[in-house]
Amino acid sequence: MANEISITFGSLQLNSTNNITVAKIDLKENKTVKAFNIPKTNHAIAEEAKRNTALITISGDIAGSSYDDLRTNLDVLRAGLQNGKQQLTLDDDRYIVCQVKNLSIPFVKLQLMAKWSATFIADDPIWYSQAESVDSREPVSGVGYTIANAGNAPVRAKIEVFPLEPLVDDVQIENTTLGSLLKYRGTVTPQVSNGDFEDWAGGPSADPDGWTTTGVGVAIAREGTIVKLSTFSAKLTRVGANVICMQDIHATKGLAYWKGKTLTIGCWVYATAANRARIYIHDSVGTGVSPYHTGSGTWEWLEASRLIDSSSTSISVNCAVDNASADAYFDGMMVIGVDAEGVGLEIDNRFDTEDFEVLNDGVDDHTNFEGDFIILNPGNNTIEFTGGLNSSVKITHRDGWF
Repeated sequence: MANEISITFGSLQLNSTNNITVAKIDLKENKTVKAFNIPKTNHAIAEEAKRNTALITISGDIAGSSYDDLRTNLDVLRAGLQNGKQQLTLDDDRYIVCQVKNLSIPFVKLQLMAKWSATFIADDPIWYSQAESVDSREPVSGVGYTIANAGNAPVRAKIEVFPLEPLVDDVQIENTTLGSLLKYRGTVTPQVSNGDFEDWAGGPSADPDGWTTTGVGVAIAREGTIVKLSTFSAKLTRVGANVICMQDIHATKGLAYWKGKTLTIGCWVYATAANRARIYIHDSVGTGVSPYHTGSGTWEWLEASRLIDSSSTSISVNCAVDNASADAYFDGMMVIGVDAEGVGLEIDNRFDTEDFEVLNDGVDDHTNFEGDFIILNPGNNTIEFTGGLNSSVKITHRDGWF
């Protein structure tokens, strides 16, 4: 619930900070209705009304201690209102994206005070929650789960898919509550090779394919009982010295791609001792580490981020057991974010964004998209992912209100 009135347009505060008072707010909506006269009758048929733009008129006073001060305050007001489409808020919970259509400033006292009235037009007439709702999980293919929209208006969602194994023409997401469905026909390739630790060509006690283990008295083993995803996990044992299982990931894209970007990784970790097991990113200059596993004796999802240094010469993802002797298990290591460019598959056509995006590993790929946008109705929506095993699916949306 909103607990504070906060009237802003972009960075412009419509309050005493800028010697502005708000006296009145008027909200209007436009709808288009077409009516067709019926011959030889006294009535017509009107189609269902379609929502068009929303108009918000805000008016009040603006003052100054002198004419120069008033003019300065008016300059701030005009400049703040002429920045194109911005977020307009009336409280600290919701916003609407709009732009100024009309601005009127009649002077009451030429030297000290003026009235002002601004009419804003919103082509998307939905108020959105300030806070994003994010659901991230490894869904069971073909099994539905619930995503809730707490508002009273339908909203679109952003879909991100991060695979552990390549997905080839194998991504389908459906809102079974609405019957809307999208498909992606391309190939989605993971950034971490063998991140699910399924491949051990050298044997169950050798390094898993694509990984290198370091440390004095190091012990690594293929684990078939304590497993989060698929058939195996990697068991790391610390005996006297820290143990690390690492993989360089920069070669495919080249270092230039990664430098200056914030890289985020995630992995499932299992441990029975606290402050022993974690993951981290190393870029030859510094590290970005995750929190330690709590020692709960359950699988915990850990994440680590690092702004890749401009002088880095390598970038690695690492599973680590340190501080004291212990066993820990790792499964499902993946890259889950590289700034706004994304990795994996990203499909974004939310009402509150300007552009329709289909990005495969940060590269436009609209041609392999087919079907519907994923829309979330008010209340609970059942989402069903069909695709490759062990994919992480992230759905982001903002609750919406009429």
